[in-house]
Amino acid sequence: MRELCATLSRCIPTDNYVTWPSYPADSSLAGQEHEFVVHVSPNRYVEYTAIAEIKPYSCVATDVVSLNKPPEITAAMTMNPSEITTDNLQVAFADISYGNVVARKWLFHEDDPTTRDRQVFDDSIVHYTASPISDSLEVTLIVANGYGCRDTAVNVIRIFKGDIWVPNAFTPRRRSAGHNHLFKVGHNNVVEYEIYIYSREGLFVFHSTDPDISWDGTYNHNDCIVGSYVYLIRYTTKKYPKIVREKKGSVLLIR
Repeated sequence: MRELCATLSRCIPTDNYVTWPSYPADSSLAGQEHEFVVHVSPNRYVEYTAIAEIKPYSCVATDVVSLNKPPEITAAMTMNPSEITTDNLQVAFADISYGNVVARKWLFHEDDPTTRDRQVFDDSIVHYTASPISDSLEVTLIVANGYGCRDTAVNVIRIFKGDIWVPNAFTPRRRSAGHNHLFKVGHNNVVEYEIYIYSREGLFVFHSTDPDISWDGTYNHNDCIVGSYVYLIRYTTKKYPKIVREKKGSVLLIR
């Protein structure tokens, strides 16, 4: 619009009224006297025709201004190695975004409440070590170009813990963020499954043949007392369907 203002500067009295009709019709125009602002839909190219009519003088000027959509930017990332396991919790993330990145921000979030939440890095390559307690890692990459355009990529990565993984504590009925309110067994490629849970005194309190059924910390519809409980899990996998494996351990019930 600087060219249009320069064209009109010779014939616009400072105390006179100016109108600004415009094209295309779907653009909106706001302004008065010697200045105006045009708003058009994002991500489109348009030739904008502005006509300045100065009243009551017979002075009309027209100019065409091309509004180009800003350069595109697309956030993207890669990770190496391609998966996170308890045997290798270290991983590198690389920014492979498209479109002249001038600023970036990495954010990390784990479901383990003891880890630092949303750590921030601004390098094109970052190295991160996941918590062995977490089941997943959420990675967010925010990038921007020199025109102020932004894009965001989010990757939720599962942390593989073998065939079976078990929490070491849970808090029944406490459903707030950062708490496991069920004793839930994680599993991968498990075919046959059976779990037994006992109190320290040997009382049998829970049994299931479905790995997706979790223990809620009750026995006969009554809350179990706070303390440590012993579990025994027997299972087979798709890879070794004829080999019955066992996993033993204890879980702390906290209220």
